[in-house]
Amino acid sequence: MARLIPPGSEKKRFYTNKVFPGMVGGMIVVGFIMLLTSGIVLGWKNYHFKVTRGENKRPFEWYLGAGVCITVASIASFIVIKRADSPLMKKCSLVYIIILALATIFTLVAVITSFTLELDDMENDMKINIQDYGLGRKREETTNINTLQSEEDCCGVNYYTDWRNTKFGGRRIFAVPDTCCKTNEFGCGFKFETDDINRRGCLEVVKGSVGKRLLVVKIMGFFFLLVEVGVVVATAIIWKKYMSEW
Repeated sequence: MARLIPPGSEKKRFYTNKVFPGMVGGMIVVGFIMLLTSGIVLGWKNYHFKVTRGENKRPFEWYLGAGVCITVASIASFIVIKRADSPLMKKCSLVYIIILALATIFTLVAVITSFTLELDDMENDMKINIQDYGLGRKREETTNINTLQSEEDCCGVNYYTDWRNTKFGGRRIFAVPDTCCKTNEFGCGFKFETDDINRRGCLEVVKGSVGKRLLVVKIMGFFFLLVEVGVVVATAIIWKKYMSEW
């Protein structure tokens, strides 16, 4: 294995051979945790996002982007500082600090947008979506609504009567999609036996689901933001004090 630094003070050796690699290793763990949590919040019941605007996924996408940057940069840097000579380690460390600073910005944006996202706008988004339910050019939207209603035992936006004011409902009082039925039998939505219809709206389900996921970004994102800022500052100090003259 190549020597990391030329002969020098024990203090320099300690910070460049122990502290810096240790922080990079710790950030690998942080990156993996961010990737795991973002994968869960984006992948679990993703039809909750698909029935609303894409903007509702932005906090999670920023959070995921930060996790990718941290993981890739930290793994690459850890390999380099264990195998490379001092000049290459110096360059790699500087690039790592820059990428980590960029990831910190991504995390900051994720946290800010998680607090500023207006969940109340989801009601209008969902009402627009159900207007085009069943149309040939809107097959994906129709599938997402069907999945939401059948999986969550809900119907419409605020209440099952929302379907009355859609193209599908045609202002008929007694007409809902079959996925609104407790049995999901073909044609049950037009038979419209009240006891067989899920009456609660899907809005409360979607808002509750997205709200819980936002809480993950708010709490974990804020915690990791503090960690990232601390590591960026610490690595910058180590680089400036012990590596810049290599």
